[in-house]
Amino acid sequence: PLWRAERALEPMEIQIGDYANLIVIPSVCMVTLFTVSPFTSQMFYCMLVWSIFYYFFLRYLHLRFCKRCYYTTNNVDNFVNILMGIPLSLVAAAWCQWGLRARILFPDLDYGVKFGMIWLVFALSFALWVAAYFHGVKPFKDDLGYEEEEKLTFREVKENLFYSWFNCNPVFVLKCAFLWQDEKGNMEEAWKKNPHPIASGEDPTKVRWFQVGKEYLFLKPERQHLAFPIYWGGGWPGDILEFETYLEIALNSVTATWSKLCCATGDRKVVDNKGEFELASQLLDPGAEEARGLAVDPSAA
Repeated sequence: PLWRAERALEPMEIQIGDYANLIVIPSVCMVTLFTVSPFTSQMFYCMLVWSIFYYFFLRYLHLRFCKRCYYTTNNVDNFVNILMGIPLSLVAAAWCQWGLRARILFPDLDYGVKFGMIWLVFALSFALWVAAYFHGVKPFKDDLGYEEEEKLTFREVKENLFYSWFNCNPVFVLKCAFLWQDEKGNMEEAWKKNPHPIASGEDPTKVRWFQVGKEYLFLKPERQHLAFPIYWGGGWPGDILEFETYLEIALNSVTATWSKLCCATGDRKVVDNKGEFELASQLLDPGAEEARGLAVDPSAA
């Protein structure tokens, strides 16, 4: 039950589906450049407001709300950067169209030829963007083929990265947890007599399974606070230069005020004797006997 409760309360992973908005919405706005409308300028004002909002929205969503995750390649990011040439090329095509309609460019050409020139300018602009991107960025270059510059031992690498073969292998982690540990999490006497490397973090006697976003569990308890910088004399966690810190302060103040109002209007107070994870387990699995730890505080009734 505890594991299911923890999984249910975990945030979603960082998504890459937000890329579509970054291409479709600017492209739709660029299409209005081909028409004569008093609302064209308003479309771009709205896109500017949307861009500012979307930047801060995604910043908070990806850096504070979502769970970090791994993606094996950067192919999606590279193709999105290539497709960014579509809205840019639409601007070039609109410039060509209005130059032809104003008879500044090739006034004596046939309409069919002019229409073809607009598509040609779009294609050339897109090709120029792709060529510049491939020449300057080299997106599909293998950046993992670096030569080893220094010789490090297994323990030195583990101290810097936290993860290793032992704590990334779920079968070996289960073996360490159930074969060499007792019910209280202490190492068995057989392991102490013949110690074997186990899936662990800084503390070689505590079994740990590496999960992205939970690297702080691999630090010793007295050092875990280093992963959560505290400012204002032990007040709020976060960087004072990031706006997300102040947003979380405001949201926490709202939720704290709402909680006080709810407690003041409630008839009784519920006390969880086993902790918040057990309470979440009971809510998710009412039939779990081990998660039943609720009691009513008679002084608050």
